[in-house]
Amino acid sequence: MVDDLADLFRAADVEKIMRGYGRTGADPMIHFYEDFLAEYDAGLRKDRGVWYTPIQVVKFIRLAEHYVEKNGEGIVAYITPHGFLDNPTFRGMRWHLMQTFDEIWTLNLHGNSKKKEVAPDGGKDENVFNIMQGVAITLFVKKGNCLTQSSQSPQSCGDEKTSRTKAHLREENNCRVYYADLWGKKKGKLAALDDASMDSIEWQEIKPTEPMLFFTPRDTAGEAEWNAGFGVAELMKVNSVSVVTANDKVLVASNEQELLEKVSNAFDCASEKDKVARYSYRPFDERIVYYDVKKIERPREKVMCHLNGKENIALITGRQGKVVGGGEWNLLFATENIADFNVFYRGGGIVFPLYLYEENMGKVEKRANLDKDIVAKLRALVEGDKLTQSGEEETSRTSRTSREDISPEDIFDYIYGVLHSPSYRTKFKEFLKVDFPRIPYPKDLGEFERFRAAGRELRAVHLMKDAEPSLFEARGRFPIAGDNVVDAVKWDNGRVYINSSQYFDNVPLEAWEQAIGGYRPAEKYLKDRKNRALSQEELKHYQRIILALAKTREIMDGL
Repeated sequence: MVDDLADLFRAADVEKIMRGYGRTGADPMIHFYEDFLAEYDAGLRKDRGVWYTPIQVVKFIRLAEHYVEKNGEGIVAYITPHGFLDNPTFRGMRWHLMQTFDEIWTLNLHGNSKKKEVAPDGGKDENVFNIMQGVAITLFVKKGNCLTQSSQSPQSCGDEKTSRTKAHLREENNCRVYYADLWGKKKGKLAALDDASMDSIEWQEIKPTEPMLFFTPRDTAGEAEWNAGFGVAELMKVNSVSVVTANDKVLVASNEQELLEKVSNAFDCASEKDKVARYSYRPFDERIVYYDVKKIERPREKVMCHLNGKENIALITGRQGKVVGGGEWNLLFATENIADFNVFYRGGGIVFPLYLYEENMGKVEKRANLDKDIVAKLRALVEGDKLTQSGEEETSRTSRTSREDISPEDIFDYIYGVLHSPSYRTKFKEFLKVDFPRIPYPKDLGEFERFRAAGRELRAVHLMKDAEPSLFEARGRFPIAGDNVVDAVKWDNGRVYINSSQYFDNVPLEAWEQAIGGYRPAEKYLKDRKNRALSQEELKHYQRIILALAKTREIMDGL
C-alpha cells in the first residue's frame, strides 16, 4: 500500500495540493476530507469527529475524486464500509460527491454485525468478508458531458467550468443517485454477485434531500411534525459524549477499597479518596471510578464537573439509534453521575446535565441548562398564554397550571416521558436512526401533564428512587441456596438461571427482553459478572432491576 501511495503522489500535482498547506504542515489528505464539509457548510466542520483524522476509506474516495475532477471524466469503483451512505457525519461528503459526479450507483451488501442487521424476511444476514462492518459496492461516474455538446469546444467548456461559482454548482447539481440491497447469507450473496450485471440489478433511484442527503431510501412521513419540535441538543446546549477511561481494569471498580488498591498498585503512588466518584457504567449497573483527569483518557470534565459530587440529573441519549440494531429505538437513560462511554451498546451516549454549576464573583451558582426561548414557548403553551392577532398578550386563567411555574425538572420529565412513548418511537423511527431526538411541543396542559407524570415515574424507577420491594414481592426472588456463581445465564419459563441449579424466579419475559441503550439490562448485568459469586447486595439489586424493567414496560404501554 505504501508503494501504491508513492506512485499516486508522484503522478499528482503535489505543489498545487500543498499550496497554502506546506507552510503550516497540514496533512493534505485531511484537507481533502475537511473540504467535503467546508464546501457544504463551514459550521459542520465542528460536527462529530470532523477534526480528527478521517478513516482510510474517506481519504481514498476523496483522492480518487480529485483525479476524476482533474481529468474531467472517469469512473471510480470501490467496495467500502457502508456507513458513509447514511451517517450524519458524512452529509457534507455526500453533498460534495454529488457536485463532482453525474451518477452514483450503490449496491449495499449489508452484513453489519455491529448493527445486528437481519434480512427483511427475518433471516440471517452475513458479511461477504467475514468482518463485522457492513460493506457496499459503489460506482461514481463522471461523464464529461460538456465534451459531447457540439456548440462548445473542449477548451471553452473547460473555461466555463472553471468560472462556475460554488453557488452555481449547488443550483445546477443534476447528480442521479441509485441504490439496491443484497441481503442473505455469504454464499448466496457471492453467487448473486457472480450472476449480476448492472442491467439485472433492480436499482431504485434516490432523491437525496437537505440537510442529510442520504444515499439510502428513507421514509419521510412525519418529517414536518418532527421538524416542528425542538431538539434535545438545542434545548440543553451544554452536553458531551461520555467518559473514556481507556483503563477500566484499573480505574473502575465495584467498591472504594478495591479501587484505591488497584490505583495505588498500578501507578505506584498513594491514591486519593477525593478522586473517587460514582459512575454510571451500564444501565442499572453503577460502579465507582477514579476520576483523575490526568489518568483518564477522555474525562470530559467540562460537562462531567456538573455531575461529579453535585446534586443533578442528566439525560443520556444518542444521535444514531440505528447503531444498536433493528428493534425499537431505546437510546435513553437517566443518571445522577458521571457516565461511561459504553453506558450504551457500542458507545456514544451523550450526557445532557439538567443543571450547570458556575462560579460567579467567588460564588458557585446553579442554573438550568435550558434554552430560554424554548422554555418560554413551552411555558406559554402549557400555561395557556397566547397572542391575539393584534399582538397583544392574553392569558387563559382557566387553563393555567396550578403551580407558579414550570420547573426544569418538569421539562426534563416531559421529555423523558415523550421519549419513552411507543407511538413516538414508531412514528419517528427513521429520524431517530440518524439524529438526536426532537421533542414535539405539547398541544395543551393535559398532554404536558400526562407525559410529565410518566417521565417523573420513569426517572424515579431508573434512578432507583422508588420504594424498595416488599418481603412479599414474588417477582425476582432467589429461592435456591448455593454458591451463587454466575455460569450460564438464560431465561426459561419465567426463571433466569445463573447456573444449572440457581435462578431468579417469576421474571416476566417483558422484563427480560426490555432493552435500554442497546443492552438487555436483565441479561447484561449477570453476564458482566460471569465466573464469580454474586453478593447478597447484588442479589437484592438484581431483583430491583427486574422490577424496574417490568415497571418501565408497564408505564410505556400506558402512554
